[in-house]
Amino acid sequence: MGILFSDAFDSYGVTADMLSYWGIIQSSAWAFNATAGRNGGGAMVGTAAAAIVSRIGVLNSNTVVGAGFWMKFSAAPAAAYDFVNYVRSDGVVQGALRLNTSGQLVMRDVPFSSDRFTGATNVCDNQWHWVEHYLTMTNVSLSQKCYVDGITQWNTGFNVGSAGATLNYVYLSAQASRTVTIDDFIVFDASNGAPIPSDIPLGPRLMTTIRGNGDVATGFTRSSGASNFSMVNEVAADGDATYNEGTTSGDADLFDYANLGINPASINAVVAKMCVENPNPGTINVRQAVKSVSTTTQGSTIVASSLYNTFAQPFPVDPNTSAAWTVSGLDAAQFGYNIP
Repeated sequence: MGILFSDAFDSYGVTADMLSYWGIIQSSAWAFNATAGRNGGGAMVGTAAAAIVSRIGVLNSNTVVGAGFWMKFSAAPAAAYDFVNYVRSDGVVQGALRLNTSGQLVMRDVPFSSDRFTGATNVCDNQWHWVEHYLTMTNVSLSQKCYVDGITQWNTGFNVGSAGATLNYVYLSAQASRTVTIDDFIVFDASNGAPIPSDIPLGPRLMTTIRGNGDVATGFTRSSGASNFSMVNEVAADGDATYNEGTTSGDADLFDYANLGINPASINAVVAKMCVENPNPGTINVRQAVKSVSTTTQGSTIVASSLYNTFAQPFPVDPNTSAAWTVSGLDAAQFGYNIP
């Protein structure tokens, strides 16, 4: 898998749209903003004590977990609090990135109520900062790492939380009387693909969102219009207003996509997302796919539920080369979905 959960916050219209991908938004203290992102796109903005929570089961890891995100905090918190929390399946927080009253990140071992390490960088200065965190969940002393804008905050070892605890989900908390903005949030492990936690520090990363702009194959039946891609390339998923529908094994859509539009030094991975539901009785499976030149890779098979949910499929390498994506390779690739 490599990437377990990621969000560029570029594919929503209003805050409620996030519930197709995130598990919980605790209150109106968190709000989607279409222009507040690190590079002008969408971001999530918190202004009071509340959390946004990933889906249950997105982590499913008891080894090492890496995280990276852009953050902008208007001022240091009035009281230290746990900002990013890594949680077991039973709801017990195992580790956290804490913010102290000086605006520094702190490695918090929650089960043992211990602040292990304190970073040197003030991240609460109302400026954007790229944060990377490496967290182990084993019963031996392994590295715990944190970097801010590529600068080491800590890189040393201790036993965090319960030995071998399996992390299950992650959540981010805002605080009263402060404004926190989050963009390009990513969590990953070492199970498969890239990036993996040992790659940290990656250095500042950017997520770019591109959308379908042309039909290649149209096996699904569109709800209206003259093209299948135009039914599913909206910024915010519009439910039953426009959609493509398939009912039979072998039904498949494949689309051309807009070019990346930038020239990064490297591409860690490509993540394709689809919003899907099953409005009928019975069970139906669906999966995503990518075609590069003449090679097609199928994503994981998922069961479509009776409500619209957004599913993410990482494609860490170019299927045509089995190596990291290049800009030209990505620009030429085609993505879609099918019924196995």
